[in-house]
Amino acid sequence: MTEYKSNYDVTIVGLGPIGAVLANFLGSYGVGVIVIEKESVTHQLPRAVAFDDEVMRIFQNIGVSKEVNNIVAVGENAHFVKADGEILVTWDRPKKIGSNGWFINYRFHQPDLENILRQRLDTYTNVSIKLESTVVNLEQDENSVEVEVKDAKLGKNIIFKSQYVVGCDGAKSFVRSKIGGNYIDLGFHEPWLVVDLLIKKPESNKVKDSFHYCDPERSSTQVYLGEKRKRWEFRLNPDDDPHKIVEPKNVWKLLSRWISPSEAELERAVVYTFHASIASQWRKKRLLIAGDAAHLTPPFMGQ
Repeated sequence: MTEYKSNYDVTIVGLGPIGAVLANFLGSYGVGVIVIEKESVTHQLPRAVAFDDEVMRIFQNIGVSKEVNNIVAVGENAHFVKADGEILVTWDRPKKIGSNGWFINYRFHQPDLENILRQRLDTYTNVSIKLESTVVNLEQDENSVEVEVKDAKLGKNIIFKSQYVVGCDGAKSFVRSKIGGNYIDLGFHEPWLVVDLLIKKPESNKVKDSFHYCDPERSSTQVYLGEKRKRWEFRLNPDDDPHKIVEPKNVWKLLSRWISPSEAELERAVVYTFHASIASQWRKKRLLIAGDAAHLTPPFMGQ
């Protein structure tokens, strides 16, 4: 659809993986949906990298499991390694289909997944997507929500009605701010350097296990993301400068124990601060939140 209607069943704010999955579910049930997304295209750099068999069941339910299965790699064992190289423990992941009908761990490139979810949305005539648009106000009564959207393409604000609004708009959620309540801090704030590499000779990237290095000097993680990609993550120490540590020369110094510039291309190096938080209120009448808007979980806890 190219024009706004006067009324929708559900407005979804945010077209990341959570918003796209929800829109696909609702679309498959014939619900009238509009998705509001501030960006013009999908983010093209890696972000999330793993999901499990329960998530693959969700993809199966919305009709994209075949396409998703074509862009994933099955994750194998995870090893926890001491500073001297001794393996403390190995988490053996079954190399067979589990009770949910899928392997229990998959690795993926998020832009590829988001493209598949958006392509599926294009098949629904009852789902409208508005890119380069931002929700700037929400006013609800007992019957509906009045949604005001700043549409950059049209160069003006549009107002329409929606029966419900779901905020899938991330940790700084606008919808959550309209619901109110507190964003409860669970006391975890830890900065990590996340490094994504493109392997120059994919045929040499055969080890599918992941490694968690339990080194008191600096914890780190190495993750297989298919033959063409690998990720390393390094915990920042108090004396690290987050602006300098992302410089290529410093990144390669950290990686030198495992890999060199002759073997891989540095695709991205960025410092993330992982948090643990949860919203005290996930719904207020016709406003709801989901995903990072509702809770933040550090990667290891998520696993």
